Amino acid sequence: MNYFLIFVLIVGCGFHMIIARKGENCELTLAAKIRTEEQQAQQVQQERRVAQSTARTSTLRCSYSSIRVLRELTQDTDEQTRLAALELLWRMQDVQSPLAIRKMLESETNISVKTSMIDILAKDKSRLSLSLIALALKDYDTNVRLKAVSAISSFICNEAIEALAPAARDEEAGVRRNAEEAAKLIRQEINTGKAQALDTTGLSPIYTIE
Repeated sequence: MNYFLIFVLIVGCGFHMIIARKGENCELTLAAKIRTEEQQAQQVQQERRVAQSTARTSTLRCSYSSIRVLRELTQDTDEQTRLAALELLWRMQDVQSPLAIRKMLESETNISVKTSMIDILAKDKSRLSLSLIALALKDYDTNVRLKAVSAISSFICNEAIEALAPAARDEEAGVRRNAEEAAKLIRQEINTGKAQALDTTGLSPIYTIE
């Protein structure tokens, strides 16, 4: 799915933030996807460590009303607005973003919004993001469960294998097959010394309330 440049003007913050996203134009095999996302994950983790180490000098300053409005936009009637607000709150490491994402994964009726949110979470190799993606393994839609399995397969760690356990018992044969293949490939990557250590530091907001 192609995304528009989304401009979010936060009143009182004095800054503009742009969210852009590109959809995939072709399908990758599961093994190739793991190797590609492993490289992307390392870059994201490095960026996050840099962001956290420089938080004191680069912290955004916002009014409480601005953050409140942004949180309310996660319930907007427009699907792209909901998704953009959730992604922005997640990137800002807002402490309420995990709850908002959990509610979205449980109640959102638009499949593309849920699969897009899973893609966003998968870029951040943390214990929190893995646990949120795992919630989608219980979704009523097969495509969402398949997307969750694919996303979890990019986490090269034992925690990911454990998270795939419910999918290995899924009612759909395709989901079970993908989960078993993903777990096998993760084990192979771990055995070759490519295991990832999940980020367990939790959320640390990159903004302060004025």
